[in-house]
Amino acid sequence: NEEHDFHIIAAGIREIAFRLDLCVIVTCQLGRAVDEDDVRGIPLLRHLPAAGCGSKADIIAFLRRPLFYFDDPEGEDRTLAILHVAKSAYGRGDVRLRFDDMSSAFLDAEPAGL
Repeated sequence: NEEHDFHIIAAGIREIAFRLDLCVIVTCQLGRAVDEDDVRGIPLLRHLPAAGCGSKADIIAFLRRPLFYFDDPEGEDRTLAILHVAKSAYGRGDVRLRFDDMSSAFLDAEPAGL
């Protein structure tokens, strides 16, 4: 089944990362349940597609752009992106970033030294 397959794949990815001493980033697209639960599109661990995948990850973070959610009061800032750290050994929280349309890059919200 899908959950069993996920656990096998996750174990393989962890093994590769350990053997090669690498940081591995795995991405996935969330379904529309996020929009149904919260009009501002704030994702939660329960929105991950595979059951139990949160237990295998060291860090889980969601990237959100308020611009795309009509009812989000922060949506007026066209460059705002929020990285929501939902699981980490160092705690949870939000990191505010700036999205540059021209380069499709995420940058510090306020560059150092300004």
